[in-house]
Amino acid sequence: MHFFIMTIKMNAYSPYHPKTHCEQHRDSVRTTSPEGYPIPGVFVPQCDTNGQYTPQQCHGSSGHCWCVDSTGQERPGTRTPPGTPSVDCDKPGKTLVLCFWMDFELTRNFIGVSSQIADP
Repeated sequence: MHFFIMTIKMNAYSPYHPKTHCEQHRDSVRTTSPEGYPIPGVFVPQCDTNGQYTPQQCHGSSGHCWCVDSTGQERPGTRTPPGTPSVDCDKPGKTLVLCFWMDFELTRNFIGVSSQIADP
C-alpha cells in the first residue's frame, strides 16, 4: 500500500483559495438574464486583490457611493448621491472632493482629474 501526502498552499493569488465573503457575494449576483441580456440596476460589490470589500462601494446604475465595513455593511451617514463629493472612506469625517474637467469645445475628450481632502 502506498500513501501520498499532498500539501497545497492557498492564498488570495492561488486559483484554489477559498472564496472570501466579498467574492462569494460578488459571484452570486446575477448580472444577465437567462437569455444572456444584461440586467440593468444590479449592484455588484467590488472586492480588492485580497478578496476583501473595497472601503468604498458605488452603484454603477444609480451613481450612489458609500463606505462599508470589513463585512460589506454600509457605514451610516456615508452614502452620497451622484454628482456630489464622496466621503473619504479611509479617513472618517473627511470628504473627498473630485474635480473633473473636460474640454468639450476642442476635443470632447477627458482632460484630467484632481482630488483633495476637505474637512466637513
